[in-house]
Amino acid sequence: MRRFYTQGLELVELTSGLEIPWSMAFLPDGSMLVTERVGRLRHIDSEGLLSGPISGLPLIAQGGEGGLLGIAIAPDFSQSRRVFWSYSEPAASGQQGTSSAVASSPTGRYFHVQRAAVCLPVCVASP
Repeated sequence: MRRFYTQGLELVELTSGLEIPWSMAFLPDGSMLVTERVGRLRHIDSEGLLSGPISGLPLIAQGGEGGLLGIAIAPDFSQSRRVFWSYSEPAASGQQGTSSAVASSPTGRYFHVQRAAVCLPVCVASP
């Protein structure tokens, strides 16, 4: 097995205090959004300062492999301020399904969230 440091790469810790970080998306200013599987979305600025949890996310089911999962920003993020993510959503049956959401954050302080799709167990577009 080859290790990353044999390839000339250097491991750099940007911040600490995250609980099971799952995915990250880099923003145009060099900062990033990071999902924590436990259901929190956090911002890390370009200096490594970790924000508190960002509010406005839907209810997220945690457990097993479920939680707040992948995240991506829109190609036109600078104008649209849109962020996409996938997450485990609690289902009425007591189970959980995978959902996706798109959100916009005009001010960068909170999200206007719209659920995009739900898979329980067949994926259908949400109304």
